[in-house]
Amino acid sequence: MRIAAWLLFLILLSGIQAQTLRIGFYDSTSYAMKSADFRLGMQIWIKELTREKNIMTEVRYYSNPKKLADDFSQGTINMAVATPLIFVRYFDPALMLPGIVGYKSSKEKSSNLLLLVRKEDRKKPLGRLLSGSIAISQLADGGRLYLKKLALEQGNADTLHFLETRGQAQAIFKLFFKKADLCVVTEAAFETACELNPQLGKKLAVYKKENLYIGNFTFLRKGMDRRIREIIVKKSAEILDSARGRQVMIMFGSDTLGPCNLADLETTRSLYRDYLLLRKKKSRERIHEK
Repeated sequence: MRIAAWLLFLILLSGIQAQTLRIGFYDSTSYAMKSADFRLGMQIWIKELTREKNIMTEVRYYSNPKKLADDFSQGTINMAVATPLIFVRYFDPALMLPGIVGYKSSKEKSSNLLLLVRKEDRKKPLGRLLSGSIAISQLADGGRLYLKKLALEQGNADTLHFLETRGQAQAIFKLFFKKADLCVVTEAAFETACELNPQLGKKLAVYKKENLYIGNFTFLRKGMDRRIREIIVKKSAEILDSARGRQVMIMFGSDTLGPCNLADLETTRSLYRDYLLLRKKKSRERIHEK
């Protein structure tokens, strides 16, 4: 579900003349963003396409989510790519316009978050599972927050041990090969993994399911050039019409493209609010116990 390449693809084929589109990527949204080879390849790709189409495009990578949000607020960038949790924690909704997002399999299956265990462990208490090793992709910051909330409810919030993986498939195999006790992936990722390796479906089971998207969202900024915004929306709808567009989508783990709206952030916003309230409540309880 890495949004970066196909997003740039649809933008750079748009034919925008004498305009500048400034895009900000949160650095941790994809392990590939940390690769010097990836960045160099992206720069070469942009340079070649923009030379042909006379398009001005600026891409910035951010390791500090607050800096990304500040630059978005000030108009230094007019498009931001980040996880839902980053948008909820740092961005002003009043400045955000609907954007686009890539899904694997379907929007529903990509939004269903699964806690997987080995079948022999499916009757174990949740608290016991949470005390073990949890395999989770680097992208899934919302998934980590969800587990922290579950752990608070179980009374062991300080004992979580995450094994971060480059992608969801790697997290599934960590569990399969008994390198982890629990893993967190989307229903779409688990379905794809089982199609490629049926043994996974025979050995692993769904322990818990939650409606929570853990991929990347893209939002546009209010006040950005209207023509650029309209072209992005138009090209978003057309990308699957071309063979090259479909190849790019497949390469980056998506086969469905759709809009993302502020309403799509509500499940993450609710989770974040509930987590903060629960953490505050547990903190008060510990103080009273002393």
